[in-house]
Amino acid sequence: RLPNLVKVSIQLTQKEDKISLPEKYSPKLQTFIIKSLRTSSDKTVAIPSALPLNLNELKILRHGLTGNIDVIYRLVNLRHIDFQNNMLEGVISNNISKLSNLVHLELDTNKMSGKIPSSLGLLTKLTVLNLQNNHFSVILPQQLDNMLDLKQLDLAMNKFNGTMPQSFGALTSLSRLTVNNNMFSGKIPSSLGLLTKLELLKLDNNQFSGILPKTIGNLINLKCLSLNDNKINGTMPYEYSALTSLTYLNLE
Repeated sequence: RLPNLVKVSIQLTQKEDKISLPEKYSPKLQTFIIKSLRTSSDKTVAIPSALPLNLNELKILRHGLTGNIDVIYRLVNLRHIDFQNNMLEGVISNNISKLSNLVHLELDTNKMSGKIPSSLGLLTKLTVLNLQNNHFSVILPQQLDNMLDLKQLDLAMNKFNGTMPQSFGALTSLSRLTVNNNMFSGKIPSSLGLLTKLELLKLDNNQFSGILPKTIGNLINLKCLSLNDNKINGTMPYEYSALTSLTYLNLE
């Protein structure tokens, strides 16, 4: 045990694959990062339960993490969480609101499910929320519009349904919004035209219907717009000719 250790950062090679996570940690530890170069399901580990309360950065990527994320809710000083490409299951509970200092939350490419709790909207310091490629479902909570500093919102490749909230138009700091490969239906919200900092907008592979909102033409910084594989009808509005920054457009 190294009692004065402040940071642990380990990147495993292709051959090393996995290491056992320690049972005890320095009380001064603030940063804990493990990155594996490949995902393997033959060796699995749980999120360590004895992580110190001072921790503000926790990243364990492609390391065969299993179980749920409940053990992290006591780590109230966390600012960065990244558990990408693991095998985590379970839900995000209302206790997520205890992590009020969070700036980055990345849980993509796991096996998590259930609905997104409204208490997630209390994390008003978040700039990155990445939940893509899981099994989250049901309607998105209206309270997500409290995250006014959010720059990246990735909800793609889940099982969300219902209409996309008009309140997303309040997230005016967004530069990236992906909700593709879900089961959203109804009209595309006209309020998306308020997100003038957007550079990437992916709405493809849903069940959106009706006509395209003219307000999308306000997104003058947009570089990528993907609307294909929906039930949209009508023609492209003339206002889209103002999207002079576009380098990728898919309306098939």
